[in-house]
Amino acid sequence: MPQTTRTEAQMKDLLRNRTMVDERGCLNWTGARFKTGYPKISWKGKTHYGHRLSYHLNIGEIPVGKFVCHSCDNPKCCNPAHYFLGTQKDNMRDASQKGRLAGNGGKIFGSNHHLASLTESQVVEIRARYVAEGESQRALARAFGVSQRCIANVVGHKTWRHVA
Repeated sequence: MPQTTRTEAQMKDLLRNRTMVDERGCLNWTGARFKTGYPKISWKGKTHYGHRLSYHLNIGEIPVGKFVCHSCDNPKCCNPAHYFLGTQKDNMRDASQKGRLAGNGGKIFGSNHHLASLTESQVVEIRARYVAEGESQRALARAFGVSQRCIANVVGHKTWRHVA
């Protein structure tokens, strides 16, 4: 039986249902992602970047030669309120001004890193629950939707060292 194509309304629902809101108002995609951290979504027989698909569904067509840039600098964000259109040059200028290019000494860490599964506030909460309440790493992993190894690295300060 041939697979039916989702409508635009169904795709909007999918985007809404497969995201989690963080403290910055980002709608973080919880599904598959490209190696770069951007959401990977299939629709109409093609694989799309989540932010470009979200822009298309919620705002409109993306003009030829334009990029959908994130004002929040969060690749997994699918919140159309966080987007602006620009050229490749605009996008690179924005990244440079924010210190996000490796060539200019910028370091990307914390929830801005494309591989981050947690936010800074979640890290603080995990550490507090582990130390003060004695919650197990396994229980914390289930509660936050990450692996037990991720929790071990957080509570052992092997990752997220910049968070107190």
